[in-house]
Amino acid sequence: MGGRRCIEWQSKMHLKEKRGWYGTFPQLGAPLGLLLANGVFLLITALFGQAAMTDWAWRIPFLSSFVLVAVEVVCSIKTY
Repeated sequence: MGGRRCIEWQSKMHLKEKRGWYGTFPQLGAPLGLLLANGVFLLITALFGQAAMTDWAWRIPFLSSFVLVAVEVVCSIKTY
């Protein structure tokens, strides 16, 4: 949808008193995604160690992102 259109859509879908509140959620995607990604890499490093992380474990977060992409595609298809 694009950033601006998504914010406009979110803002118009809710009551006038809550439009600003719901309009902030699309803007939280990038910061929350960054925190989630760093947390996953921290968890994988803590579980498997630095040597495994540099050798093979770095692939785990990237492969698990396919699940998130699949969920997004299903949500997009059901939305439209």
